[in-house]
Amino acid sequence: MNAYCQQSICSPSRNSFMSGKRPQNTRVWNFINDFREEFPFLLSFPQFFKQHSYWTVGYGKLYHPGHPVSFDEPLSWSQNASSADDPIPAYPPYKRDSGKSAGCGYFDVCPTGIDPKRGRDQFVDHHTATQVMGIMDIAAKARRPFFIGVGLIRPHLPFIVPEDTWAQYNESDMKPPASLSPPVNVANISLNDQVFQGTHQFCPDGADIAADCPSVERRTLPTDTGISPFNPFDAENIRFLRHGYYAGENLDACPDRSNPPSLNHHRRV
Repeated sequence: MNAYCQQSICSPSRNSFMSGKRPQNTRVWNFINDFREEFPFLLSFPQFFKQHSYWTVGYGKLYHPGHPVSFDEPLSWSQNASSADDPIPAYPPYKRDSGKSAGCGYFDVCPTGIDPKRGRDQFVDHHTATQVMGIMDIAAKARRPFFIGVGLIRPHLPFIVPEDTWAQYNESDMKPPASLSPPVNVANISLNDQVFQGTHQFCPDGADIAADCPSVERRTLPTDTGISPFNPFDAENIRFLRHGYYAGENLDACPDRSNPPSLNHHRRV
């Protein structure tokens, strides 16, 4: 399958998708504003359903946090409804880096042991999926039209993934990109050159879930400032990053999901 996004960064694409308008029409091209600031009365995707008597609820990362404010409730969602006959909780917060080991940097790959007290629910997408399955039961029993929007975060840096999911992939099966150079005329912001600036701390090897990224395959990524979009990581580290991406894509978000997706798709890291 081919996947497309409206713009090569998060907030503009989410504002575009959720509003049904292209970035040149929402006037959102970065992380500064949102479509509600530019066009307060623009009808969002879930808002359309809500205005047509649907019960609309959202979970996870649908809008970029803070753009619009409060995940656009109560305009987009029945959550936080002021009506006395439809009192339901506000849009649930989520922790993007839930389960992250201490010392795990933002631009990092962190195969992580599963805390026996929390189980897989320590990972944000599994927690979101658990919430959604519960709300689907409630929605079905209510016997009214409903719309449920769900935004799963992984794969997203840092690649915080369960060790058993990490082990399902073999880096030797991962092909390097056809070109190591950035696309022609790409916007600079999409290259995300923050990873190439300054000193970066990557999580260490070890067996302590609270302090380390416990994996025998864990290795240290280079952090020198000589690496840039035009002088990229070597093939070994590219495969390592892709390993984190694919494992993040298959976070066993649903309890009965165990088979990893095929590597033969068109997403790129």
